[in-house]
Amino acid sequence: MNLSKLLIVNIILLNAIFAAGETNYDIVPRLANFIIFAGLLYYLVGSKLKGFLSDRSNAIAAHLTAVEDKIRQSKQALNQAKKESQDAQGLAIQIKTENEKQIAMFLERKERDKQDQLRVLSLNAQEHKSIMYRKMLQTVTQETLKEVFKDALSADDKVFVQSMLKKVIK
Repeated sequence: MNLSKLLIVNIILLNAIFAAGETNYDIVPRLANFIIFAGLLYYLVGSKLKGFLSDRSNAIAAHLTAVEDKIRQSKQALNQAKKESQDAQGLAIQIKTENEKQIAMFLERKERDKQDQLRVLSLNAQEHKSIMYRKMLQTVTQETLKEVFKDALSADDKVFVQSMLKKVIK
C-alpha cells in the first residue's frame, strides 16, 4: 500500500515536470532510478529491517517493563521502610515513656528510702538522747545520795542506800 502511494506521488511529480515544458533536465530518469532503487531496497531489506525494528521495539519494551518493575519494587521497599521507621519511632516513644516512668519510680523510691533513713536516724538520736539523759540523771542522783548519806549512816543503812541506788539506776 505504501509502495502504491509512493508510485502515485511519483507519477504526479513526473506529470508536473513534463507539464513545465522544459525537458533538459535529467531528473526524470534519476527519479525513476531512485524509485526503482527504493523499491528494490524495500523488497530486499524491508523484512529484515522490520524484524530488526520489531526486535528493537520488543527489547526496549522489555527494558521499560524491567525498569517499571524496579521502580515498583523500589516504591514498595520505600513504603516498607517508611512503615518500619514509623514503627521504630512509635517503639522509641514507648521506650522513652517507660524509661521516664521507671526513673520517676526509682527517684520516688530513693526519696522514700531517704525519708525512712532520716526517720530512723532521728528516732535513734532521740533514743540515744533519752538514754544519755537517764544515765546522767542516775549518775547525778547516785552521787547526790552518796554525798548526803556518806557520813551519817550506819552499815545497815549503807546497804539500804545501795539497794535504793540500784532501784534508781534501773
